[in-house]
Amino acid sequence: VMTDRSKIGRNNRARGAAAEREAARLLTKITGMEWYRNIDRGGKYGDVACATAVVENKTVTGKMPPLFDGALAQVAEAAEHTEKDNFGVLVRYARPGHRARWLRIQEL
Repeated sequence: VMTDRSKIGRNNRARGAAAEREAARLLTKITGMEWYRNIDRGGKYGDVACATAVVENKTVTGKMPPLFDGALAQVAEAAEHTEKDNFGVLVRYARPGHRARWLRIQEL
């Protein structure tokens, strides 16, 4: 029987979305500004100033836009570990009782 291709990756998408929401909450708390996940998708928060894509760091393809520094300086202080590369900023954070996660933050 052929595998139903549409089902592949569904769980990964859901997990990624959860990680993005978590990171948006984290950033809101740290910087005192409202962050939302993937603002470029439009909707209710289309014009928020600190729009950013937050993705769990697994693999990266393609070039991403330049880094943004204001809020990320604060993120860097608050996060356990932060590093920059061409694709954005990697932030490591750990919730109590959870595995530490690496999140990649890109400016949109």
